[in-house]
Amino acid sequence: FPFSHSWTNLEVLDLTENKINQEISVNLDGLSSMKDLFLSYNNFFGTIPNEIRTLVRLETLHLDHNLLYGTFPDDVLSLARLRELTKKTDYQK
Repeated sequence: FPFSHSWTNLEVLDLTENKINQEISVNLDGLSSMKDLFLSYNNFFGTIPNEIRTLVRLETLHLDHNLLYGTFPDDVLSLARLRELTKKTDYQK
């Protein structure tokens, strides 16, 4: 899913259950106001990109039920406002 650099005021993005089949975009720097990002129940695959650390206002991040693997980058885990984080029961082939 191509994130747009013109979404600088977007605070909530819910793409839950949209059958998106791709890696999570690394072009996140245009989402500087993002507070809640819901990407659950899709087919996102690969690792969680370090670029999520640019979402400094992020409070909620749901990544569960995708095809992701690996651990959360330390930079993501250190986001000061992050209060809710899910990445469980991913279905890997």
